[in-house]
Amino acid sequence: MRKIQLNFWVFVLGTLISCLAALPAFATRDPVALKPVPEMMRGVWAAPDCFAPEEWHFYSEYFRFDTGSDGVITMSSAATLQNKDGYDVIGFNSPRGSYMPARVLEDGVLQMVQLEKGARLAANWDELDAAAYQEYMHCFDTALPVGLADLMELSAKLDSVYPLCRNNIDDVCSEKLFTLYMPGNSTSLREAEIRKILQDTAVFGSLNGAHNTSRRDIDTITAGLMQLFDADGSGDITLAELQSVTGFWSRPALSDTEKQRLQNLLKGLLPYFPALEAGE
Repeated sequence: MRKIQLNFWVFVLGTLISCLAALPAFATRDPVALKPVPEMMRGVWAAPDCFAPEEWHFYSEYFRFDTGSDGVITMSSAATLQNKDGYDVIGFNSPRGSYMPARVLEDGVLQMVQLEKGARLAANWDELDAAAYQEYMHCFDTALPVGLADLMELSAKLDSVYPLCRNNIDDVCSEKLFTLYMPGNSTSLREAEIRKILQDTAVFGSLNGAHNTSRRDIDTITAGLMQLFDADGSGDITLAELQSVTGFWSRPALSDTEKQRLQNLLKGLLPYFPALEAGE
């Protein structure tokens, strides 16, 4: 699980979009088949109910976000691992994370089961060896915690990137990322966007164990990336320029120290994009 403050979430999306696109094409084997969260589970849930909630849970297509009274969001990847008779098995941060049987009742209640230690999955819901049950109410027109509505909108973009870039960093992935992060009415990325992306990456990376990066370092790396990708010297980076660069880590535009700092920032994305590990 990764704890992310609400006001940091806008930074995270920018990180995913451009820093991944700056890498050469490579792929890694998918350790878990990518199957989205069941459609009936997607949306906002609260416990004990939507009127006096003590905790909130938002399921997007491929992620879960949890928050309580402290205002801290806990983020994890989410996927359907198995379909059983009357319930689904939902995995979090697979393959090394946890999983829980879950079902949505007709009255709009989400039930999840914490299994007894060592218990196996049963053929149907009633046979599960449950240590505890958790129930959540589906919320629609309820006032949401500050920032959660923005998070829901951004998660839709993240969901569209995740299947393409999770295990394959290639032209299809980079085009999707480029388009999502590109400013409105533009066909390129400018120095300001590159700098902002690095700043966002530094924030996200620091939350996942990466070392802090100074403003001076970010300015230097930004200048190096512009020199590397802006082939015609226009001050903008087009998609064609981005995809034409090969042998990224061997290029002299960035010093060895700057490359190490950039790699350290990218490591913060590894929990959700394992393909990055293949490119080290």
